[in-house]
Amino acid sequence: MNTDEIFALFSAIPGPYRMLCIDSAAVGCYLYKQGHEAAGMKLLHTAINTAGLESGLVQILLDNMPKSLDALAMHAELRTLF
Repeated sequence: MNTDEIFALFSAIPGPYRMLCIDSAAVGCYLYKQGHEAAGMKLLHTAINTAGLESGLVQILLDNMPKSLDALAMHAELRTLF
């Protein structure tokens, strides 16, 4: 899955949950990257499930983290963490 596909999936999340799911996925990746793997995975799974996306997306995000994070339209304050 490429960055355009990831962007499209997250952009299609209904309005009230879109930014919450995007930001949660980003923070989940951040936690995972910082060595808090269990917490990061739990937050990622929660964001993906809340968005109604396929659970396999979690591993795709983690396997290609730099590119995946570029595809997420997260709040600028979160982007500074990466």
